[in-house]
Amino acid sequence: MHAAAFRTGGDERAEPLQASALPGVRSLPFQASVPALQQLFPQACALSLQQAAHAVSSAPLPGSAVLAWVRYGEKAQQTLAELVRQRLELADGKPLRLVPALLRHLHGRMADVLEAFQGGVFRRSPARVWRETAPEVALLEAQLRQALPVLQSLHDQLGDLISRVRAAQQALQALDMACMFLMDKVGAHIQPTLAARAGAVLASLALAMEQLQMLTEDQSRLLELMQLVQDGVLLKLPAVLSQLARLNGAAHAPLNETQRLLLTEVVLEFSTFIENHLTP
Repeated sequence: MHAAAFRTGGDERAEPLQASALPGVRSLPFQASVPALQQLFPQACALSLQQAAHAVSSAPLPGSAVLAWVRYGEKAQQTLAELVRQRLELADGKPLRLVPALLRHLHGRMADVLEAFQGGVFRRSPARVWRETAPEVALLEAQLRQALPVLQSLHDQLGDLISRVRAAQQALQALDMACMFLMDKVGAHIQPTLAARAGAVLASLALAMEQLQMLTEDQSRLLELMQLVQDGVLLKLPAVLSQLARLNGAAHAPLNETQRLLLTEVVLEFSTFIENHLTP
């Protein structure tokens, strides 16, 4: 028996060699230089080209079987799917449902007061209606004030999500370029699988663009809601409550016609402001 059949220094076994396309030849990853990619994709920015070069080098080795290509680019798609899930959670968040409901409730209570001012012969006394309504209006005002920091936090979360979806979009664009670059570099038996992966990546890219548009719209609506609370609850409502305070207490003299008309106008203006700015 030859001595070469044994390893010196104990009974350690030799690690198995990795198989490659040709026996005894090491299989190197695909490579794409940024200048070469720039010639193919002249409209791409420098960052996209660098990411595309990395995506090319991260592809399965040239000698890999078809199965190795089935999941090429899947990680970027999974990242986008998680971001979509997070967006849906934010869009369905309790504050985004609660704050409009509180504003509608506030609008309804002020409509009751307005009706008392505008009613006919059988209308209830505005003073009585306001005494019944004022505690609920005060509670709604407090709840809406407390909601503002929560809305600000949601606005910040949407901004962060927009940045991450934009990064996911760039990664998918890089993968799309990498697939096009690799298409004539892989064997004919790999091309159908790579083409299928390219189509899936392109679909995810379209989804990323759609999500960016939706997130921008979500952020815009949220900003409008914040401004409605700020202008309606922090600015206009205190002025209305100050005017309605003259209805409090039995010692106050009944309103004359001029005072009633002025209070009617104040309440009507506030109710109209809330109604016009609430999303249907």
